[in-house]
Amino acid sequence: MKNFDTNENQKIEDLLKNRMEELSSSVDCLDKITSRAFPEKNTDNSDCGITVTGLDKVYEQKTLAKAARIVALAAAVVLLVGILPTTAFIGNLQASLDKNSGGQQLYRKIIREINTEIDSFDYQIIDMTLQDYIQNDILISPMFPCPFTDNGIDGMNVRLFIKQCKDIPTNQVYAVEYKGDYSDSNFAAAASSGVEFSEKEIGELSKSVPDFPDNEELCAEAVETSFTADPDTHTLVRDGETVSAASFDYRMWFKDKRGINPLTASVLLYHPGTGKSDNFFHDIVSRYTKSEQTYDVPDDNCWKYSVTYDGKSIDMAGSSGSTKTNLFENVSNYDLDPQFRYAMLGIDPDDISASDEYLTIKQAYGLSLATIASVPIPKNDVSISTIAVYYTKGSDSDIEVYFSKSTPYSVITSYNFSQAFYPGEYEEKMLRERSLLI
Repeated sequence: MKNFDTNENQKIEDLLKNRMEELSSSVDCLDKITSRAFPEKNTDNSDCGITVTGLDKVYEQKTLAKAARIVALAAAVVLLVGILPTTAFIGNLQASLDKNSGGQQLYRKIIREINTEIDSFDYQIIDMTLQDYIQNDILISPMFPCPFTDNGIDGMNVRLFIKQCKDIPTNQVYAVEYKGDYSDSNFAAAASSGVEFSEKEIGELSKSVPDFPDNEELCAEAVETSFTADPDTHTLVRDGETVSAASFDYRMWFKDKRGINPLTASVLLYHPGTGKSDNFFHDIVSRYTKSEQTYDVPDDNCWKYSVTYDGKSIDMAGSSGSTKTNLFENVSNYDLDPQFRYAMLGIDPDDISASDEYLTIKQAYGLSLATIASVPIPKNDVSISTIAVYYTKGSDSDIEVYFSKSTPYSVITSYNFSQAFYPGEYEEKMLRERSLLI
């Protein structure tokens, strides 16, 4: 795998070049000192009455060799103490090699797992650019935000692997970052959720019918506590600004210390304005029920490992293009306000084309249709059919749902929160009110 950062390569090359020049200069200096201290030609000492015999020459050569080695060793010490410490390059390189050896083993292990898994089990495989994944990760794989960072290198892509059980996703997930074509020599990094569903477990799950929790009422309560109503424009308001708000579910088999259970991750998101926007804010509530007890999964980032090809751990914080905010924090059995309205859109995933990125919601406003919200379309079939939109009760007219076309996809009857979540109580209330008018 090559280092795709050409600027970093140039820095390393320049640093090595400078070090080599310094070493070369030092070697030249050492050579001059040695040549003067130990000249190659024998010195004629006959005028002093001293004659060097053959044995003396051998002794002289050994002495000179020993002296040369001492001088060379001293010079090496000078080089190490005086020259190399001017840069931390060599020390950092050795420390990096020691530190990253475990990371490299982990990287290779993840790649081996991926190759083995996709040959043996059913996986949903999604290819996208790194930029697309970062920007839309909450729409692609809730609870699995992009595990890689954007280093400004062009042409980086991501392949996502989600293990399936009869078309239901699991939380055994892998991802590979690569440049250009998907091949081992182009891999830059790999990530893993660290979860494994065995062949036996997949076989048992395929025979069962999952009962996924329903978080719709919880989302409605979060809308009521997080937004205010503007009945004049039929829209929601947050911090004094008109917003579009929607929710969708991501359902999967979730494995943790309590075993394997059907989990529903409900995403509530909003963005400023009623038009299209890439500036999302979101919150997630994830729950499963086991033995009639409900458990919350507080961690909405289920990656366990993310490591580069050379063994460096990747900090995944802040990689997502959507901003995490607290929308479910103050939810606690509120009385649902009928001024808020809710509509389950019932979108068929087969009706979504590649060019459809947003749903536009319109409602009669006087003699014309007014746009009351525009919401992004989840980029996975599991979630598309669960999209719900929220707005304010301005009139009881139906809403119209549009994709990119000028004609409505569907006309939907919406309900206020009381109708939607307490239909029996709502009908009784309406009957009482009508009886008082008679």
